[in-house]
Amino acid sequence: MARPAGVKSEDTRDAILDGALAVFARDGFASAPLGEVAARAGITKGAIYWHFPSKAELFTGVIERIGRLFRQRVLSPALAETDPSKRLVTMVHAYVSFVRENPSVCKFLVQALLDAEAERRTAAERVFAQSGGVVAVMLQDAGVDYVSSPEAVADAFLAGLLGARVIGGTNGTGRADNIFEELQAQMLRRIAHDEPTAP
Repeated sequence: MARPAGVKSEDTRDAILDGALAVFARDGFASAPLGEVAARAGITKGAIYWHFPSKAELFTGVIERIGRLFRQRVLSPALAETDPSKRLVTMVHAYVSFVRENPSVCKFLVQALLDAEAERRTAAERVFAQSGGVVAVMLQDAGVDYVSSPEAVADAFLAGLLGARVIGGTNGTGRADNIFEELQAQMLRRIAHDEPTAP
């Protein structure tokens, strides 16, 4: 199947990555059928290999795309703020919105964290380590109190967001939204220095 007139190669690549994200999130890497990824992208299975020479490189492409989305939708708005406390508040709102609006990203990362292949697990762990590091720096810059370390607060926040998506599901029951609201409120109280620094 030739690329339709007017469709750019980067648009096709994005469609493949969208399809791969959805299928990997649902089935995990090993069980994900590339034929379905191709169908979702509106191309042939063979055309995937034009953009991604292997299924492993397609997985890497999805991981890289998640990183770009994080930088665009969470990090950029936060870094636009010059005040450290406002920057952190913006990041909390942006991160909650990002996770709320992208359930497949969460499901994909959970699948990768549970993958039998160490390389895929490590790639997912790196996503959390990098984003957690950014959150920890913002916590420190804003002077937020913590019991053990800003990294522990960042990890708890990220684990809570991921857990909310897993526990609350993606079927629109509202349970995940309630958990998101609670996590956001807890982080905002902490930022406002309303949280005690010791248990």
